[in-house]
Amino acid sequence: MSSIHHTLASGTRIDCYEVGRVLGVGGFGVTYQGYDHTLSCDVAIKEYLPSGVALRTGDGITVVPKSDQDQEFYSYGLDRFLEEARILAKFREHSIVRVTRFLEGNGTAYLIMDYEDGQPLNAYLKAQKSLSEGRLLSILIPLLHGLGEVHSKGYLHRDIKPGNIYLRRDGSPVLLDFGAARQSLVGQTQAVTSMVTPGYAPIEQYNTTGKQGPWTDFYGLGATLYRCVTGMSPAGAPDRIMALQAGDADPLVPASTLYGGQYSDALLHVIDWMLQCNVADRPADVAAILAELPGASGTAMPGIGSAVAASPDISTDSMLRSSTQWRREQLENITHELATHIGPMARVLVKEASAKTSDIGVLYEMLAGSIPSAEGQQQFLKAGTQLVREADSLRVNTAPPSHPTSRPVSVPPSASISGAPRLTDEVVIRAEEQLAGYIGPLAKMIVRRAATGSADARQFVQALAQEIDNEKDRRKFLASMKI
Repeated sequence: MSSIHHTLASGTRIDCYEVGRVLGVGGFGVTYQGYDHTLSCDVAIKEYLPSGVALRTGDGITVVPKSDQDQEFYSYGLDRFLEEARILAKFREHSIVRVTRFLEGNGTAYLIMDYEDGQPLNAYLKAQKSLSEGRLLSILIPLLHGLGEVHSKGYLHRDIKPGNIYLRRDGSPVLLDFGAARQSLVGQTQAVTSMVTPGYAPIEQYNTTGKQGPWTDFYGLGATLYRCVTGMSPAGAPDRIMALQAGDADPLVPASTLYGGQYSDALLHVIDWMLQCNVADRPADVAAILAELPGASGTAMPGIGSAVAASPDISTDSMLRSSTQWRREQLENITHELATHIGPMARVLVKEASAKTSDIGVLYEMLAGSIPSAEGQQQFLKAGTQLVREADSLRVNTAPPSHPTSRPVSVPPSASISGAPRLTDEVVIRAEEQLAGYIGPLAKMIVRRAATGSADARQFVQALAQEIDNEKDRRKFLASMKI
């Protein structure tokens, strides 16, 4: 038996599923990486195992309440666990974790979910400290679309925080752990069990009769954005309320005060708006937030997940002046294409991404990560295929490649003639995995281009390291590659 929270031992079989390593441990359960022997694929297995009220018996599998007094709470929690499965089974949003099966047995229950390869946002932030605006928006926009879908079906998440947001290896986000979710008639007072994370829970969650609604989730999302921007978790809601009632200053310093000039005023305003103490002072719905985000120009989304036709003024002269390596018509076309998937926000994302690369393929790959659905990403990339083929004629102001003759990425694992280490498939794969942790979905395209233009593994790794802005992170990347 594992020593962590009395978790299941690796290799344990639950029906057709084999339990692997522990992915996460929470107050109400444990999540494992697993393997589906029927479909021959990886899965995530979440086991109901509430800490403090349950224990595992001597067989290493069965779960029972600790005492007769704990039976009622254990049974209630098990019902909520089943409710979580029913909630998640309703959604097919790319940014919402998908449940594929629910199993009962061994005195407990298990959720079988899609396995997402990546890392929690809180782990990512330990390395990154803070995020750029473009990276932040590529996480925020898909999450807003996912939340809009959740709210439209009458549900709330009620525990949004960095630990419950997972970043896939391609950089796209997925919202996890709906264990705190409850069906809520929006706008009415619901007596619900209080489940809070200090700093990320609004004041209404500290009162079982508090008026909860979409604004409750927005506070948690705003607190998460605050952490992404400032590197600090916000002050707890009760401390804020007590200070304000005493006539003292709010202990939470607004993001706009701390980081004005480093992020757009509109983004900082949205963060501060979502973190208002009073329910009435927060956004009422997702559309209101999207209408205020950078590039929206006050244009509201007509419906969550629906396409928004871009107007001719989406690509402005200021954007084009800041991206002089691109032709005006190129950026206009790309912006219009992206806007059909994410709305007016496309303008600011194209502006930032086009300033970082002069390669049309890299630009499309980078922007695709801001589209919440996998289908939408594929459509966007398909639309750019023709431009990628014509890259040499469309790209301007770029230097000729260092190595005119390209070669395939795949090369034999033998030493090069010069004595430098040969670039192998294993090195390329490892480099993509490592680099993605620093620059997100752009890594795939950058690695592909570097592999084609590098003479050996050492030159390849050094070229990739230059794509990492932070010197400390650059050294960590080089150390991880060991070339």
